[in-house]
Parts: sequence; structure tokens; C-alpha cells
Amino acid sequence: MIGAAFGNGNCDAIIGTIRAVLPLELGPMAAAGIEISGGEVYMLKNDMEFFRIIYRFFADGTKLKYSAIGIGLLVAFLYFKIFFRDSSGFEEEAENAGKMPIVNRDYDYVETQWSKGKIYVWIGLSVGCGIAAYYQLPQWLPHFFKAP
Repeated sequence: MIGAAFGNGNCDAIIGTIRAVLPLELGPMAAAGIEISGGEVYMLKNDMEFFRIIYRFFADGTKLKYSAIGIGLLVAFLYFKIFFRDSSGFEEEAENAGKMPIVNRDYDYVETQWSKGKIYVWIGLSVGCGIAAYYQLPQWLPHFFKAP
């Protein structure tokens, strides 16, 4: 699908274009006169590998993958409404989860742990439902989906 648009699912040409547009030696740190050490170069190579993994995941997409992603996003949306009600509720929980005992005077250990727990449960349920859908949909609807 997406791979056909870029020629047979090969993302090396895209990555070559990205490297040509943004070479490591001409980055903002080098332009500022800061030398890039091996650690930063290694990190950028990992970023490129991350891009390749994401690209290949979507380039080789099947109905099963996209359906599982859709189910995971639907569950994330529904549980978001249940857990947080709206974006301001999520912002409040994120602020509570990010509080540190030494920095914040109004730090409350129980409130911070509860907020972290709510966010982790929400993410876990959403991702877990997407993964479960990926493996269960072929059993539930064998005519539409092939087993992975």
C-alpha cells in the first residue's frame, strides 16, 4: 500500500534523501560550532533505524494490522472518556504524575501514584486491546483475516 508509493516497499531511498537534506555534519549543533561526539551520532543512527521499523510496519500493512490499530485507538478513545472525561482532566492527571517531592510544595504521594496508575492503566488497556485484536480477529472472523 504505502510501500508501493515509494517503490516496492524499500525505504532506503527515503532515508538517503533525509540524510542528504539533513547530514549529520551540517546539523544545528555543528553550525553553532559544537562538535558532535560519537554518542550523538549513534543516537541519530538509532533514530533512523526507528524510522525504518515504523516505515516497514506501515509499508507491509494488512487488513489485520490496520484493524488491530483501529481497535486499539477506539479503545483508547473510549477509555480516555471514562478515565479523564476531557483533555483538561488528562492534563491535570499528567501534572499530578509529574510532581516531585522536593520541588513541589503541594506534593501528595497518593495523588501522584494514583495519577501515574491511571495513565499506565489507560495506555496498557489500549495497547493490550490492539494486540489482543491482532491475534484474536483471525479466530473470530476467519473469512476476513488471515492468521499472523
